[in-house]
This record gives sequence, C-alpha cells and structure tokens, in this order.
Amino acid sequence: KYGWGNNRALVLMKSWDLIHWTHSDFRVDLAFPELGDIDCSWAPETVYDPAAGRMMVYFTIRYHNANANIYWSYADTAFTRLETTPTMIPGIGGIDGDITHVGDKWHLFYVAGATIRHAVSGHINEGYKPDPDRIDPNKVATEAPNLFKRIGTNIYVLMYDVYGARPNNMGFSETTDFST
Repeated sequence: KYGWGNNRALVLMKSWDLIHWTHSDFRVDLAFPELGDIDCSWAPETVYDPAAGRMMVYFTIRYHNANANIYWSYADTAFTRLETTPTMIPGIGGIDGDITHVGDKWHLFYVAGATIRHAVSGHINEGYKPDPDRIDPNKVATEAPNLFKRIGTNIYVLMYDVYGARPNNMGFSETTDFST
C-alpha cells in the first residue's frame, strides 16, 4: 500500500551543547488526523521564523505512493512535537527542502523531477517563485540539497546527493549571487 516507505513519524532532537540531546518520535498522522492517510513523512529540517518568533519544521509528506510535497509546522518550545497542522508550501511541487535566509529573502532549495531546484520568497513559508531550470550541473538524478555559507566569505555552497551516478557521489556548487 505504501510502496517503499511507510514512516509517518519524525524524530525531533534538541541540544544546547551538541553533547546532551532530547529525543522524541512524533507521529504526524496520529497528531493530525485531518491530514488523512499519509504514506510517509521524511527529510525534516528546522529554521527559526523571526516573524513568528518560533522554530519552524519543514519536511516532505507523501500521499498515495506518488504525490509528495514540502509541508511546514511550528514546533513546541521543548521541541518534542509539532503544534500547528502541517501546511503545504504552495507553488513548489517538490521534496527534500532546505530553507536559508540571505539578506531580505528566503531561498528554498528542493528536488523536482530528480533535479535540484531553487525558489525565492520574501516570506519563510509562502510566496516562493521557483526557477524553472535545474540548477545543479549534473546529467543524472540528484536529491537532498543543503546550503551553507563558507565562514568569513560571501560564498554559499550547495551540497547534494548525486544518487544517479555510479558509484554514488556528492555534488557541490558555489554561488555568491544565487543566479550563477
């Protein structure tokens, strides 16, 4: 019924020192029955929403072994559960999101059609305008984008899984302007 995955839970972990951690398994489908019979939820990430003053968790939810999209929700202050019903980020139609705030814009890197895509918004969880083109330079399937800034520079590095390569490999692309 659920194909390759039937994990409807997220693992939420929190640490103040990166040594001691709290851990909770959070069943998305049981906490929010209004979401219906989801197949699975995966690829959770978190980012601080300064407008709401809260930690936002965003992740992929899949329905009917085919329809997968990125959803977001606010976590409780203990970071043990989601407090708001997960809501789909509109206009994306992708999975495996990574959201980063740069200047006055939010950059969302995600996967659509087994390629890395990019979208930009003035808001953390809505209004994203996707670039229709693949941004990674590969010719094979890619997934799991993650963006980080090189310390002391204005260079951002996009890291991703090049799972279509044999043997599998990781890809890295750099930008300073999010256009090239």
